[in-house]
Amino acid sequence: MALLLENTNPSKILDTQIFLLIKLLRKMQLVEIEYSRISELASALLILGFDIDDDYLKPVLEQAKLQVSKTSSTAAIISSLNLLSFLPNQKKIVADNINLILKYKNKDGGYGRFYGDRSRIPVCWRILECFKRNNIEDSTVRDFVKWMEDEWTRDMSRGGLSYKCSGILIANSYYPLFSREFIERSLNWLLDDQNSDGGWSAKKDSPVGSVPSYTGLALRALTNYQNDLRVKKAIDAGIVWLNSNMLNSGLWKEHPIEKACIEISLFLDSYLKCKT
Repeated sequence: MALLLENTNPSKILDTQIFLLIKLLRKMQLVEIEYSRISELASALLILGFDIDDDYLKPVLEQAKLQVSKTSSTAAIISSLNLLSFLPNQKKIVADNINLILKYKNKDGGYGRFYGDRSRIPVCWRILECFKRNNIEDSTVRDFVKWMEDEWTRDMSRGGLSYKCSGILIANSYYPLFSREFIERSLNWLLDDQNSDGGWSAKKDSPVGSVPSYTGLALRALTNYQNDLRVKKAIDAGIVWLNSNMLNSGLWKEHPIEKACIEISLFLDSYLKCKT
């Protein structure tokens, strides 16, 4: 493993992914790919430090101002808010739409993909990510943090899915309101769920094998827990898997093609920052 790790270059992989994200954004705009995919990609580029005044980002940011008032989709509102939070002088529209999201809360305390949809962990942790970016206080999120803890506890007893556990651990980095015992159990679960090749699938040893986006998301979740030696070993194995499975083009065997690039870029950016 040590020799394989020495042959990897996380910085080079990140540079390749960012280059591809920019290229994909431009291609998507030319063929008018649906807004949800474009906005998620653009949001990732802004998180990665891309210039907000870039000519290809400007139209996406302008569209974000319009989209928040045209949709009942929680995910779409979050995508737009993630973009608008990078813009100056947008506090009112951001506040109005955060209040709209709060009105979409289900009776159990969680959130679904749209008003009336059942509560889902992947939606909830994305909301927490957006809320943290907009400095929403802990008191606003305590009830659906509790729902997430209760729901993932039930899920673990039924087998669980890696992307849900990853979301829980990422959410805890934004709002550390989960119980310590619960986070330790979740961390152990994700470590145990790693495939023998170093990657992650939705479930361990799935017939489809390790999946790039699930691997990137799991690694991103683990970057906040690197004081644990097991976590460091798991991350090292994951990086080796990424290095071995990236195509010559820099892309990954997954659809939609930008999904893995986004998750892996966000992981590597966080990982390299922790190294400095």
